[in-house]
Amino acid sequence: MVRSRLGGGEPLAWSLRRFERDLLEALGVGFDWQYTADGQPIDPAARYRLDPQGGPQRLLSERGTGERRHLATGAALLALAEDRIPAPDDLSSLRPQMRAVLLHHLGGRGLKSWEMLGDLNARRD
Repeated sequence: MVRSRLGGGEPLAWSLRRFERDLLEALGVGFDWQYTADGQPIDPAARYRLDPQGGPQRLLSERGTGERRHLATGAALLALAEDRIPAPDDLSSLRPQMRAVLLHHLGGRGLKSWEMLGDLNARRD
């Protein structure tokens, strides 16, 4: 599935985020991407941390811009739930959170696809 998406010209980052979402689901640890860990609807304007066990947790306190940058946007989570590509800034917000969740569930071992796709992307440039 991922290979056909990549061959079809789908953006690399979006293909990988979909793969990561689907992998979490296949492992039995996926989330309901439209609701927070405590059952509240995702706010597209808010920022979220993905708790590996419970899912999205809304950022409630004001934190530094650097920390907020590493949190997923609500708009990105909703787009992932609806399987539609988010805006570029929202899409990039998913990367660190998705990786952290996968690292947790994979015992600290990252996916080789991250390395492979990074090498592929570097060769394109």
